[in-house]
Amino acid sequence: MVNRPSPSLALSPSPERGTTLYAVVGGEDWLTNQIGLLERLGIRQWIYLGDDDVGRIHTGRAIGGRASRVSLAGLMDETSWELRQPYIDWIGELSGANASVEWWASGLAEKNPYGKLFVRICLLASAKKLIDAGLDGPTLVVCSSDALMEELGRLAGVAGIAVEPVSDAGGAPTIDRLSTQARRLARGPYRLARRAMGRSPAPVDADPAYRRDILAHNRGGPSGDFSGTDSILVFTWVDRRNFAPDGSYVDPHLGCLPEMLKERGFRIAYVPRVLPTIPFEEAVERLTRTGELLFFPELFTSLEEIEACGSRAERYRPVIPSDSRVGRVMVADLAKEEMDGDEHALAEALAYEPLIANLARAGVRPRQIMHTTEGHRWEYVVAYAARRHMPGTKVVAYEAGTYSRMQLSLYHAAGEHRLRPLPDRVVTNSGSARDTLAAGGLPPDIVKAGCAMRFREMSTAAPHSVGPDRPAPEDRGVPMRVLAATSITLGDSVHLAAKAVEAFGGDPGVELLVKPHPMVDSAELKRLLGDSAAHDNVRFVDEPIDQLLASVHVALYTYTNVCYEALWRGVPPVFVRAENALNLDKLEAAPDARWTATTPEDLRRAVSEIRSMTPDQIREWQSVAASALAAAMEPVTPECLDAFIA
Repeated sequence: MVNRPSPSLALSPSPERGTTLYAVVGGEDWLTNQIGLLERLGIRQWIYLGDDDVGRIHTGRAIGGRASRVSLAGLMDETSWELRQPYIDWIGELSGANASVEWWASGLAEKNPYGKLFVRICLLASAKKLIDAGLDGPTLVVCSSDALMEELGRLAGVAGIAVEPVSDAGGAPTIDRLSTQARRLARGPYRLARRAMGRSPAPVDADPAYRRDILAHNRGGPSGDFSGTDSILVFTWVDRRNFAPDGSYVDPHLGCLPEMLKERGFRIAYVPRVLPTIPFEEAVERLTRTGELLFFPELFTSLEEIEACGSRAERYRPVIPSDSRVGRVMVADLAKEEMDGDEHALAEALAYEPLIANLARAGVRPRQIMHTTEGHRWEYVVAYAARRHMPGTKVVAYEAGTYSRMQLSLYHAAGEHRLRPLPDRVVTNSGSARDTLAAGGLPPDIVKAGCAMRFREMSTAAPHSVGPDRPAPEDRGVPMRVLAATSITLGDSVHLAAKAVEAFGGDPGVELLVKPHPMVDSAELKRLLGDSAAHDNVRFVDEPIDQLLASVHVALYTYTNVCYEALWRGVPPVFVRAENALNLDKLEAAPDARWTATTPEDLRRAVSEIRSMTPDQIREWQSVAASALAAAMEPVTPECLDAFIA
C-alpha cells in the first residue's frame, strides 16, 4: 500500500524583501473591503491560523488568486503528535489544582479533540516552525481569535520578525507584541459558521419548560422504583435511527448489547437524550409507543436546578497559572479564552448531577449505569454523581467505536485517575483497543476487553471478498464511483466535501457521492460549498451507508466508523487529512489497510492507484483489511457479555 504524506513546508527567507506579518482576526469580511491592500503591501502569500475549515475556505474565496495559501496540513499533523503528551500532562497538572465537579464538567478537563484549545496550540506551534524556517516576504495571517493573534505576535517578536507601524490610512494591521492597536484596527467580524454540527434545534423545541409540558401530556408525572441486582440504567442518545420499521426500539450506539442483557435476565431502563435531528414531541411519542422503560431527564431536573447550574457555570473560573506553557507556546490566555465561551456546555454537563440525585430520590438505584464513552465531560459528572448519590451502583462505559489516539479525551496524565471521576469499568471492542487505552493512561484494572456489540455483523461474519467490480484503467467510459462519507461536525464535513469536489468535480471518469452524517444538515453543507459543488457528476445522497458501500469503488472518510464498514464490504478507504484540525484516523493502527490524501491531487492519485490494482494486489489488500477488522472487533459471543457486567 502506498501512502504519500505531504511534506512539511519550509520557506527560505528573502533578505531583499524582508518579512512582515500582517494579521487580522476573522478575515473574510475584512478582506472583502480591503482586498486592494494585498497588492499595495506586496502580499503574495497567506496563512490561515484558524480552527474552522469553513472560514479557511471562505477566506480563500475572498482572496482568490491574489495570493497563494501556505498550507499547514503537514506541519499540523507533525506538531500535534509532538505536543499530544505535553498537552495531556499539562491538563493533568491543572486537574491537580482544580479538582472539583465544575472542573470535570469543563471543556479544559474534557480535552475534546473537536474543541479549539489544543488545535490553536498546534496551529501556533506550526506557525512558529514556519517563522523559524523563514517566510518569503510580507505574509497575511488570518487568525480566529484575539488570544491566538496576541500569542502569534509574541512568537514573531521573539523571532525578530520585522514590524511596521500601523496608521489608520497606512494599510493592513500589523502583528505587534502589544497588540492592542493591532486588535483595534484589525478586528473584523468573525461570523463564519462555528456550530459543532450543521443543524440545531428550534429555540422552542430545546426549551426545558416546553419539553416538560410535552412529557406531562404524553406520560404524566415522573415515576421511579427501578433498583435491584438485575437492573441496568442505560444513558443513550435518540433520533430517528432508534426506531425499527415496525416501531420497536433499537439502539444504534449500543448495538445488540441491551437485548443480550435482557436475554441474560437483566431489566433495562433508558435515560434518553433527544438529539436535535428529530422534533422532541415526535421522539417522545415514538419512544412511548415502544413500551421500553424510560426515565426522561427533563422530568428529573427542575427549571430551578437548570438555572442554578447556569449560574455556577457563569461564576466558575479555574486556576490557570499565567506561565502555563505547552511546548514553546504560552497557553494561559488561550485557555482562558476557551473558558469564556464554555458556560452553556459547562452548565449542561453540571445538570447531570441533579439528574442523578433526583433519580436516586425517586427510587432509581440500579445495579449499574451504562453508557457509551468518548471521554466527554458529562461522563465524568455521571461517575461523580453516581458515587455521591447512588452508592453501590457501578458505572460501566462502553467504548463503542474504534478510535484514534488523537481522541485526546480518552487519555489522561499519569496518576490523574486518582483524581478524575472515571467509570468503574471501561469495556472495549477488542484486546488491542484495551491495551491501547491502558497504555494511554487509563488504570489497567478498569479496562476490559469485550466485543464489538455495536458492529455485531462485522465482527462475526466474514468480510466481503471484494466490493463492486472496479472499471479497468482502459475503460475510460466507465466512471469510478467515489463516496465521501462525512463525520459528525459541519466544519469537518465541509473540509472533506470541498476537497472531494475540487478533486473530482466535472471529471467524467468519476461519479462523486457526498453522504452527510445524520447529524449534519445536507442543505447547510450544500450552501457552504456554494457553486463549487454544482457539477453533473456530484450528487448529495441520503441512502443508508450500507447500501451506498455496496455500490461504490472507493470511500473517502475522516473521523467516522465508515472506514471499517468499507473494509468489511471490500471497498478501499482513503483517509482525507485535515488542514486546520487534528487528524483523527480510526485506521491509524492499520496504515496498510487504507490510503491517505491531503490535497485534491493526492485524492486523484489514490483513486487512480485503486483503479489500477491488479488481482494479486486486490487479494493482498483484502488480507490486510481482514486482519485490521479482526484486531479491532472481537466477535460477539454470549461469554463476552461478562465484560459488561460489573
